[in-house]
Amino acid sequence: SASIKFKDLNEVLQLLAEPKRGTWMPVSELRDSKEVASYFKKVMKLTEVWAAEDFAAYFEGHWVDWDYKAASNEVRLRPLDERLGEVLRSSHLADDVSVAVLTAGEELSKTPLAGILRAIHVLADAKKEAAKKGKSQEEGDVERMKLLKMMPDALLEAQKGIEEETDVVIGQVTPKDLIHGAERVPELLCEPILPNTLAHRKEAVKLLLELVITRLQKNETLDAKPKALSFEELMRFLRIQGAPTQDEALSHFCAPSLESSETKEVLQVVQRASAVGCTKMAEVGGSILLSRLSSALADDVAEAVIALAEAGSPPEPLAAALASRALPSSTPLLAAATATLTNKGASPGSLKPILDHLAQPSSLPAIKETMEAWVFIGLALLSGKVSEDGNASSSAAAANQKAFPAVCHAAIATSFKGWTSSELSRFLLCMVKGKDFIVNEQRQSLLDGITQALAPQIGDLPSMDFVKLVMAVSGFGPSQLLLAVVREAVVRVGDFSTPHLLLVTQGLARALPAEDPSLRQILEYWSTKLQTFSLSQTPGKEFSAEQVAKLLIALAPALKAMDATPGRKSFVEAACNHLLAMKIEDVMELPEASRTAMWELVEAGGVLASYSRQGDLLTALARRAKRLRSPSPGAIHEGHLKSSKSKKKKGKR
Repeated sequence: SASIKFKDLNEVLQLLAEPKRGTWMPVSELRDSKEVASYFKKVMKLTEVWAAEDFAAYFEGHWVDWDYKAASNEVRLRPLDERLGEVLRSSHLADDVSVAVLTAGEELSKTPLAGILRAIHVLADAKKEAAKKGKSQEEGDVERMKLLKMMPDALLEAQKGIEEETDVVIGQVTPKDLIHGAERVPELLCEPILPNTLAHRKEAVKLLLELVITRLQKNETLDAKPKALSFEELMRFLRIQGAPTQDEALSHFCAPSLESSETKEVLQVVQRASAVGCTKMAEVGGSILLSRLSSALADDVAEAVIALAEAGSPPEPLAAALASRALPSSTPLLAAATATLTNKGASPGSLKPILDHLAQPSSLPAIKETMEAWVFIGLALLSGKVSEDGNASSSAAAANQKAFPAVCHAAIATSFKGWTSSELSRFLLCMVKGKDFIVNEQRQSLLDGITQALAPQIGDLPSMDFVKLVMAVSGFGPSQLLLAVVREAVVRVGDFSTPHLLLVTQGLARALPAEDPSLRQILEYWSTKLQTFSLSQTPGKEFSAEQVAKLLIALAPALKAMDATPGRKSFVEAACNHLLAMKIEDVMELPEASRTAMWELVEAGGVLASYSRQGDLLTALARRAKRLRSPSPGAIHEGHLKSSKSKKKKGKR
């Protein structure tokens, strides 16, 4: 027909092959067709069509549309999704990729993997290049959004193709390519970022990571010595958001390569895996490291111990390795490893040899390098635990005579620069147990240093940190820091929660003289607070019987110093009324030590003996003994009770 003059050979061949698109057919079937013969005669002005080898060269040159198989001299017209994949895979210009994506239909959701990966890189590069040149990054958003939307379906098809070995180009895509693609998918996001766009991105990254594992699995079934991820590839994999979802499989495939990796590389893998939540990967790397510690350098051992502890390895074997192999390591590194194991629950006994080593004059006391606050807190905490450890009791005193002063000396040398208020409070609280092992001059230097660093921040301390500071500074007795804390406590007394106010009161009552005016102010506030509690339908819920008992026991010296003042009477009535307003079972549940101490305060001669319902309170306290069927305390308490009642009767006469 006349229209044949306006067609090229490829159009003629495609029309013939279209009914069999995707199916292999002999080249001769196309070559010998009357349509081809007519084209050669009328358009190309040739009396004969090309030879078979000429058609072979033609199909190989038009590989985007045609897939040629030389061995059998067969050809097939590529399916639309496969053709799109070839276009994308071979494109180097953003415009070419943009046009291909924008004009694609449903075939985009079935595009082969190599094409998808190429499109990711080209479109991401285009966005980055636009940003460098100061151009609008909105150009290209439509195709990037379309690619993101269709990508999960295409990746699912690729997954199926790998599993069924039907993907014709999967051999051209390596795990490294897939990891690189997963790294770059987030770069396709466009502003504004919508929830569904985020969902597409997350799903695409997840599927690309799954494809990495699928490729490794396929390698394992086809190769006697399958290739695992290299160290660089593994580290890149672990940096990708979503890596923990492949933790189990990843650890299986990477264990052999880790076995042959250098210790520092394994350590980096463990640290990275631990940081991102790949616990199984960290566990595998940890086991490898632990087996190597016997021959590693001291600093490497200390670094490995820190990484393994953070990764969740059992602390006791790590403490043993640290004690046997890492003592020659640098002091800051050894101290950090020791503090880490302390925080992870290693027993004081297992860490005591290391603490002894750190306390030597050539170690912590001579340190010149800077250590972070958390390390000092961990060492102070450990020193206190060693002193409480029953297994180490015979040598605990000797150890603490060196450990606490060494930790204190090294901390003072830092001038506490860069320490947060929370860290200062925690460190001082840990050091309370060692105050008797520190000479007065060093103790004063410690308090002066912390006062200078902390005093300007006291007013801004969160409630919990302030409570810790009160408990810590009260353990050191009178000091300038204590005065500052007392002033702040009075200012914010109405801001504390009830449990925090109780702790503050207990701390200050322990440190201040009984007649201190600040204690009286806090006591007066308690009177008002307790009266409010007593009006509640459930008084024991806001402030329990045990808490009331602790408050009364702590303030007993202050109450005694107040004599028969109105403030004392008001507080005693409010506190004891609150106790009796509770269910009798609540009072009966008081611990034995608290009940006995309360009895002594309420009975004749005690600071609470003036309570208007003394007999009722004594009766409530005595019921605990009856319930426990403890004859000795019960008899004593009932005897006191009868004596008290007898005195009251005599008083009435």
